[in-house]
Amino acid sequence: MHFVMKCLQTLNLVMFIPEEKQHLENLQIGDLVSFNWIFDKHYNSVYNFCLSFTKSAADAEELTTDVFVVIWNKRKSLDVDRPLKPLLFKVTKDLTWNFLRKIANRKSRQNQFLQNWSPHKSESTDAELLYQEYENRLLGLLEKLTPQQQRIFTLKYLKGKDLNQIAEELAISKNTVKTHLAKSKQFVLSQIPSLGAILLLLLSFG
Repeated sequence: MHFVMKCLQTLNLVMFIPEEKQHLENLQIGDLVSFNWIFDKHYNSVYNFCLSFTKSAADAEELTTDVFVVIWNKRKSLDVDRPLKPLLFKVTKDLTWNFLRKIANRKSRQNQFLQNWSPHKSESTDAELLYQEYENRLLGLLEKLTPQQQRIFTLKYLKGKDLNQIAEELAISKNTVKTHLAKSKQFVLSQIPSLGAILLLLLSFG
C-alpha cells in the first residue's frame, strides 16, 4: 500500500487541472498546441517517476517520450471528463515495468553467454575457437557499414556510450543516432541471422 501511495504521490494523480478538459478535447482532434500544453504540464512528474526506477537520466527521458507518444496515439479515445493523470500513471508504470524486465532478461542472457562462451572461462578449445570465429565475423561485418554507422556502432557497443553522449560527440540528433543503430543491427542480422543474437551479445562485451 505504501508503494502504491508513493507512486500516486509521484504523479500527483488526485488533482484535476481545470483547463485540462479543453486541452483534452482539442487533443482528440489532433491539436498540437494542446498536446504541447499537456506535455509541458505533465512531463516532470512522468520523468521523475521513470528516473526513480531506472536510475538513468537517458533511459528516463526516452521512456517519458514513449509515454507521450502513447497518449498521442490514444488521443481519440481519451475520456475528456476524467483527469489524464490516472491514464498517464498506468502508461508510465507499464512502460517502465516492461523496460526493467527487458534489462533484467538481457543481463541474465549476457551472464549465461559469458559462462558458456567466454574463452577466459571455457576449458574447451573448440568453444574458444568458435568464440573467436564469431568475433572475427562481426568485425568483418562492421567494415561493410557506412563510416557514420561504424562510428555510432563503435561508440554504442564497443565503448558503452549512451544515445545522448553519442549525439553530442558527433553533433547529430538522438533520433539520427537511433536510426543508424537500427539500420546497423538490421544489416548484421540479415547477413548472419543464425548468429545474430551471439553477435549482438559480443558487442555488449567489447
